[in-house]
Amino acid sequence: MSQGGDLNWASVSVKISVDNGAPVTCSNGDASGNCDLVEFGNTGDQFWSVGDGVTIVESGQDLCTSGSCVIKVTITDTREGKTLDESTAIAE
Repeated sequence: MSQGGDLNWASVSVKISVDNGAPVTCSNGDASGNCDLVEFGNTGDQFWSVGDGVTIVESGQDLCTSGSCVIKVTITDTREGKTLDESTAIAE
């Protein structure tokens, strides 16, 4: 996160879509979904704050089976019902 106010992790939803497939919701650090968020920065609180970030990792799944995949990431504040960011990247 590079700007804005603190977000409580309980209200953050991160979804990924691989090669325009159905979106998958990543779990917030408990490895309960197909993908998981690993927070870096200040990990000692319950907030996503300026300077913090996440790495999205597969959680026991092979989500990109074609060798090169287009990954769309959508971050939503579920309490406010607002999309905070959408971005697309290519994973190899």
